[in-house]
Amino acid sequence: MNHTKQKRNQAVLAVSFGTTDPFSLNYEIGAAERAVAEALPDFEFRRAFASRFIIDRLKLRDGIQIDHIVQALERAADDGITVLAVQPTYFTYGYEYAALEHMLREKKDRFERIYLGQPLLHSDTDLETAVSAAIQKTAAYDDGKTAVCFMGHGTRQQDTSGFIVKEADGVYIRLQEKFARAGCKNHYVATMQAVPSFEELAEKLQRNGTYQRAVLMPLMLSAGRHAERDMAGDGQDSWKSRLLALGYEVVCVMEGFGQIKLIQKLYAAHACSAVKLNNCLI
Repeated sequence: MNHTKQKRNQAVLAVSFGTTDPFSLNYEIGAAERAVAEALPDFEFRRAFASRFIIDRLKLRDGIQIDHIVQALERAADDGITVLAVQPTYFTYGYEYAALEHMLREKKDRFERIYLGQPLLHSDTDLETAVSAAIQKTAAYDDGKTAVCFMGHGTRQQDTSGFIVKEADGVYIRLQEKFARAGCKNHYVATMQAVPSFEELAEKLQRNGTYQRAVLMPLMLSAGRHAERDMAGDGQDSWKSRLLALGYEVVCVMEGFGQIKLIQKLYAAHACSAVKLNNCLI
């Protein structure tokens, strides 16, 4: 991700929760990061993860060193970076986004400017782009007898640390509305921790009465631990197991949205907009 036009005093920092899966690291999170890096060739590229557990695991298991967000900010300042563009790979204005903004404000005195990009699903246009990407990705399954179901994470409205979430789960409801407006009556959005819930999803499928099969796909950047365990796992509480118990054939698509070109371009567009529109945090 080195570019000949880079200016020595400015960098772009891509922030993700993180993953220990090598494929996701390279082709889901990594693909989004590369799109951001290529969109800002004048900026040196850097990455950071929010999960200290994942950072420690990658270092111990694979010898891969990735900074935590705070470490990345300190390192950038120590290296003489004065202009920092930060692009999170988060989907919504959830707790993680609020925590990131808090960390940036705590380090603001060490930089001349910090640009902060929007999360993936920020505007109506973003939602429509995500819906288009999802429709294209699952087109082969939409046969009228299959419910195409997307599992989002959902977010807390307020954490014990006191971070207030600006906008959270309403995004998933709006996303469902965008599917409906696009004429995709067999596409459903639900979340693990918020609304719409799995129970609401199951009720909709049963109310329809015609579905024989349910396709599950993570509405997340990577098909990581949540997709493997909570969506497609063999435990009785996984979405797959619960739908099987309701009599549906279940197919799990283990691919994160980070693999989709439209999604990668959307992250890049947000990073560029933050810089071009002078969306300065400080």
